[in-house]
Amino acid sequence: MKEERILDHAIRVMELDGMDMALAFLEANWTGDVSAQYYNYLYCFACLCEEKEKGLRYLEEAILDQGMWYRPEVFDDEDLDLIRDENRFEVCLETSLARFQVAQEEAKSIFTWEDKKMDKLLIALHGNQQNIQYARGEWSGFEELGYQVEYLQSEEIDSCNLFRWEDMGTGPSQLEKAMQGISGKAYEEVVLGGFSAGCNTLLRGISEEGITCDTLILQSPWIPVLHQEIDILIDKLKVACKRIFIICGSEDEDCYPDSQVLAASLKESGITCETLWIEGLGHEFPSDFLDLVKDKL
Repeated sequence: MKEERILDHAIRVMELDGMDMALAFLEANWTGDVSAQYYNYLYCFACLCEEKEKGLRYLEEAILDQGMWYRPEVFDDEDLDLIRDENRFEVCLETSLARFQVAQEEAKSIFTWEDKKMDKLLIALHGNQQNIQYARGEWSGFEELGYQVEYLQSEEIDSCNLFRWEDMGTGPSQLEKAMQGISGKAYEEVVLGGFSAGCNTLLRGISEEGITCDTLILQSPWIPVLHQEIDILIDKLKVACKRIFIICGSEDEDCYPDSQVLAASLKESGITCETLWIEGLGHEFPSDFLDLVKDKL
């Protein structure tokens, strides 16, 4: 099971069976080679289970042993109140903040495109607390369908080796700059695809920067832009995209309602929009994602 699916499932275990079972599930699926986000779940869950020593140990392992770091907001989480007054917590906090400041100074957007290699292009954006590696694990299969698949990684840092697209951040300008680099190359088809907050960046890029594409794929879309300028957004989408495909799980509490609102608005405006609501799926890619999408391209 992929890490993001383990974390998503841990939330469901917590809701259904309690925090102790959720922590046990995380520990049972822990490979030892995990991201900073996985450690964040471990020490937060341990604290919520009133296991102070275990919470401190996971936090120290992440920061002091593995050399990880987090953005400052992570340490404000009330889940950590159990260990907040411990000196060991303060050492981890100061160490992490120092690394965060260095990472922030060095942060830059990464776009994998170098030159035209195929006649069709797909550009994929990761979600929050992800990176190019996460995105590649889901989108690389489109190469089998004849697409040159490229990835855009945000300059907005989240934690060690993980990145995010802030709701009102620089994502649209990062995307526009990336698209400028390929503007002189003629592709038969350009597809833009995003997961979670990456979808918000795509929609903002279309609305704010005038970005266009043939097909827009929104997987589990986190789209706060919908509540800010929906009329402008819909007008922009009418001329920016030939077709839009939205996929979301019925158990994705944060994204499912807005996905339905967006789909209804698109269809009402006459924009070609296909939807797939997957029963029982949470905030994640369906296991048969490629098969679901390939007939739409």
